[in-house]
Amino acid sequence: MTSEVAIALSQHGTVSPSIIHQRVGFATSMTDGRTVMEIQGQKCASEEIAELWTYLEERLNKTFGKKVRLPFG
Repeated sequence: MTSEVAIALSQHGTVSPSIIHQRVGFATSMTDGRTVMEIQGQKCASEEIAELWTYLEERLNKTFGKKVRLPFG
């Protein structure tokens, strides 16, 4: 289903290559206001968010033609 959704969304613009899976760590982190990066044992979830953040940072830099540094990473 993920690839089908990505294909459908790509008809409306650029889609990030990052895939954020449904993980328990995301729900766990929200219960007390933390991020998934702050939860022990959530390496995969943390890597997914970091990959998305890197992609967004690169897109902003490419779009604006200058170095934009997002406050993460």
